[in-house]
Amino acid sequence: MRFTPKGKKDVKDENARKYDGEKRCENCGVTTVDAQKSQKGVTPPAHEAQVDHVIPKAKGGDGAPSNGQVLCRECNNEKSDKL
Repeated sequence: MRFTPKGKKDVKDENARKYDGEKRCENCGVTTVDAQKSQKGVTPPAHEAQVDHVIPKAKGGDGAPSNGQVLCRECNNEKSDKL
């Protein structure tokens, strides 16, 4: 199950509260930047904020905000569907 837009916002807001107003990757700690609209031929930055499932959908995780975490794009790509 996917996160709703409100669920993603809740996860990002909770992360920002935890890190004094900055959104940080829960894995590597890098300060992340908000995602921008996709553009053909433009690779998003490695430190783009992405909301990830703590327990992956492939392993039965749901789309509840409590199953969400902020990861940078690089860490999220490395994690894939691992726990």
